[in-house]
Amino acid sequence: SKNGGIRTTFAAVPDAPLAKVVVKLPGGRKSLLENSTDLCRSTGRAVVQIDAQNGRTRDFAAPLGARCGGKAAKAKRSRGGR
Repeated sequence: SKNGGIRTTFAAVPDAPLAKVVVKLPGGRKSLLENSTDLCRSTGRAVVQIDAQNGRTRDFAAPLGARCGGKAAKAKRSRGGR
């Protein structure tokens, strides 16, 4: 992490345009990150800053994906986690 964020460097990326990059991190008690808001209650966004090999940059806010439980998990959350 750096300055309150995460920095990822891809050293072996070919010199070609990328259509999509997906970074999957494990969740739960042993996760590397902790959310300050419930991602199942609202759509969170991650601030993304990309610096390309050719010097071009792009900044945007990407939507965060979360696996949220079905009806039983939603009912449990609405009861305060009992």
